[in-house]
Amino acid sequence: MKITLFTLARNTGHRLEEWIHFHNKIGVDEFLIYLDYPTDDSEERLESLQKRYNVSYEVLPKDGNYYDGDLSKWEEEHGSLHPIMSTLIPRQLKAANKALDFLKLKYKGVDHWTAFHDVDEFLVPQKEMSLKNIVKKYHGFYDRIVAYDYRFDQPSDLFGSYLEHSTIRRPVTNIVSHWPTRKSLVKTRYCGKIKCQHDMDQSPYLIIDDELKLNHYREEASFPKESYFIEDTRALEILKS
Repeated sequence: MKITLFTLARNTGHRLEEWIHFHNKIGVDEFLIYLDYPTDDSEERLESLQKRYNVSYEVLPKDGNYYDGDLSKWEEEHGSLHPIMSTLIPRQLKAANKALDFLKLKYKGVDHWTAFHDVDEFLVPQKEMSLKNIVKKYHGFYDRIVAYDYRFDQPSDLFGSYLEHSTIRRPVTNIVSHWPTRKSLVKTRYCGKIKCQHDMDQSPYLIIDDELKLNHYREEASFPKESYFIEDTRALEILKS
């Protein structure tokens, strides 16, 4: 069985090594990374990481408008157009389906699972070290398994390690619309066209929250004022093991 983790990343070169190293440690076999019109050193960093990990990447050309975090500037130039919904998500879905087509062809006839996460999202096994063992456990029964998304505060040093410096999270997953925030792992050959980066596919699924969580490292502003927090060092324990 093989597991591929792919992402669309832009100007987060300083995050790539920790993200790749951790997921390689828990059993991800391959990393497929699309660099979204980068202006930092992401490409150079990936070239170096290819010497140690099974990493493939492609640099994508400019595609539409890019949000730099300055909402006032964005609204002045683009009006009420949502900067994430109108720009980033369409590029994510385009990259996700490109990756899926590639992986379906590469792993035709092979037991293969796929996941699509951002570089601030980490799949964290809860009861054991191996993601692959968790996937094998459910492989014969489900085509999709789901990990709930738990929000962690970012480190004060935005270039510092997520896993070493961010161990405080909300005790429950965020609720978005009618369902909790989550990400999926899917059997590649059975996955249809990806229409949502969270679900990837519409097949029946199993939530395995007690065995696998998604640590999502977000800015402090993402937490409501009334939130309370707990310490969760599981990812750091795995990193240091």
